Amino acid sequence: MKKALYFIGGIIFTLLVLGGFAYYKFYGKITVGGTSESSLITDASVEEALLNKAIDRISVTQYDSITQATTKPTMVNFWASWCESCLKEIPTLQTYAASRNIELIFVNFDKREISQSKVVLDKMKKLKMEKTYQLMGDDKLIDPLNFRMLGSFLEDRNIKMDTLGLPINLVYENGVNTQVFGPSQMETLLFQSLDHYLKEHKQ
Repeated sequence: MKKALYFIGGIIFTLLVLGGFAYYKFYGKITVGGTSESSLITDASVEEALLNKAIDRISVTQYDSITQATTKPTMVNFWASWCESCLKEIPTLQTYAASRNIELIFVNFDKREISQSKVVLDKMKKLKMEKTYQLMGDDKLIDPLNFRMLGSFLEDRNIKMDTLGLPINLVYENGVNTQVFGPSQMETLLFQSLDHYLKEHKQ
């Protein structure tokens, strides 16, 4: 009986290992969120976007330098091409930030393969997003949707979220993270909270 249990356990363990390997080997290469339009974007277009820093790949240290240099209220929006909530929120966020004189910075959490960058570039064009930073983290933390890197990034900055996911909006001022809006705080709640923050800030 014990041998049979060991045998079954061994089979289950083997299947789990093989399943995990297949997940990272194959799913990690899938371009998530791609459309027929993104397939028309060339490798050269991606290379140009990287060269002129429309997609600006930065380290976490560079991210900290950028946010530490803030003086006025600045919102950092974490987004990904596969995140439908992000794509829905961004146009309203752009209008809101302009009307409230808030600096708006985009940080992308897509994988860095050329195929995925084509999707990112396609979404940027549709959203009229001129520039996005793309965070470069520890390659050991890269998973197909980059949630491990996102979690590690937030944890290192002592930012606690009820739910790990996107979109996330962080507000900085004078180099300090003053507000955190998580993925559960969609458009209406987000903007109401921001209005309250700005009203308190003026007092």
